Amino acid sequence: MTTPSSTFPQGVRDNFDAGPLSWVMGEVREALNLSKNALNEALAQDAETRVTALRHAKNYLHQAHGALQVVDIDGVAIITETVEDLLDRVDASQVELTQDLVQTIGAGCQALVEYLEELLSGMPHQPVRLFPYYRALLEARGAERIHPADLFFPNLTIRTPTSSQDAGAPLQSSDLTALRQRFERALLPFLKSTDRKAELASAAVMRDIVGQIENSQQNPQARGFWWVMHGFADVVAEGQIHNEVYVKQLFARINLQIRRLSQGSSSIAERLLRDALFFIARAKNPSERAGQIRMAYELDGAVPADYEKKRYGQIDVDALAIAKERLSQAKNLWNRIAGGDASAAGSFQHEMHGLTEAGSRLGSQPLAKLLREINGIARHAAHAQPGDALSLEMATGLLFIENSLNDISRLSEDFAERADAMTARLLSVVAGQQPAESAPWLDDMSRAAQERQTMAALAGEMQSNLRQVEKMLDEYFRDPSQREPLSHLDDVLRQVEGALAILDQEDARRTVQHTRAAVHGFAEANEVTPDQEAFQKVAQNVGALSFFLETLQFHPEGAKHRFSFDAKEGLFRANLLEKKIR
Repeated sequence: MTTPSSTFPQGVRDNFDAGPLSWVMGEVREALNLSKNALNEALAQDAETRVTALRHAKNYLHQAHGALQVVDIDGVAIITETVEDLLDRVDASQVELTQDLVQTIGAGCQALVEYLEELLSGMPHQPVRLFPYYRALLEARGAERIHPADLFFPNLTIRTPTSSQDAGAPLQSSDLTALRQRFERALLPFLKSTDRKAELASAAVMRDIVGQIENSQQNPQARGFWWVMHGFADVVAEGQIHNEVYVKQLFARINLQIRRLSQGSSSIAERLLRDALFFIARAKNPSERAGQIRMAYELDGAVPADYEKKRYGQIDVDALAIAKERLSQAKNLWNRIAGGDASAAGSFQHEMHGLTEAGSRLGSQPLAKLLREINGIARHAAHAQPGDALSLEMATGLLFIENSLNDISRLSEDFAERADAMTARLLSVVAGQQPAESAPWLDDMSRAAQERQTMAALAGEMQSNLRQVEKMLDEYFRDPSQREPLSHLDDVLRQVEGALAILDQEDARRTVQHTRAAVHGFAEANEVTPDQEAFQKVAQNVGALSFFLETLQFHPEGAKHRFSFDAKEGLFRANLLEKKIR
């Protein structure tokens, strides 16, 4: 199966490092689920007895919110922050705890979990996908501003390619006042008109006025700001953005910005800048100016076209959990059958039947069809003596199902075609025929699975070696007379160092090299007690290496960027709080 993010521009995919998220995902998922459960308990109680359940809901939510703040993913903690505010208002009797409110909060939390899981699977970071759920939370709170750009975080520190060298003469206050009056005369019919042609004409007038203001700015920052406002007005005048309520509001705010400018204020409204960039990012066929802005701010692919669509909470999570458990059991049983254990046949059939039943509740007809057909094939395969060909094809089919369950909310457009091809290969082998030549996507899927298994095996072996190192060092520190066994650790650490060199994890390799030297020093030292500071550094490095290896299994590149060896201090550190440069 193709990676879901393969259809997005390269910059969108590379901007997000999923490593830190993988470290806290389990905690976030559990805390949000516990918070939802506590809210449902509170709903079932009367106002006097629900205090404890409500407090538990808030505590669990705060735990999830804190974890998300630590990993600092733009736009994500806004959801938990909004829910926290809602629960505070419930606690203060400003908002009533109702079934609708609990469902809205539950939907928001579920959407957040699914969104984070998408990020871990390789989807691009586009928090605007959470907007339908964020909007529902804000509506429950009675918020005045509800805008999708609140979930949009372009890099505003980028230096725009505008120059003040070719700027025209600065506009006087009287000139700006006259321009503002002209802007307002075009704005009023734009706000009220239902004639599309008239709207575009009014937008064109406002665009030209903003262009004059941009051209008069001498300060590079101010010129860049009005350059973006000019680009926004341009995409509206070109008909690339419909005259929706958010667009009307933004033009009204540009009008206020012109008024401030005419009064002598040169301050830049950052939120206005962000909102304008949001619409420029949305334009399907941007004008030349808007295209330049998109390139400068790296906006391509930043806003999905269907951000208004509810894409989360559509899957039966209980059925999905059952399907994954059944599949895990089926894979293990098939490995036994392929190894000659005929006694596993009945259990394999049972698990495949349960997998098929659970899969039928996941809302994907192609997946349900695939499971029914493989279930039928499995009945035959389990009781036959599977040869190498059938063993391999069934294992590949189970791997295909595993990937499908992991990507159930974002199956590729050609999934049905691929599912049919998978079934056809199995039927060919069962009939004693040679299956068709495997497609590139099938080879890619198998290769990726093999790479994951290899990485998991390597990481597991290194972790086992580190546990041995940790155990022997601990025994030595408790009893320094146990110095002789330390000499055996050099070979263990050399194996870890060699594996890290093969994986091109240079900082981790240098850490092991440094640890080998330190352990050698302990073994050769004549002191009765070891140097406590040196020992603590070694213990810290061994612990950090274990943490690193956990990350390495899921995010090899993220691990490389998020861990570094400080040669001066002799310490290996996780740079959890450092954001990846965009």
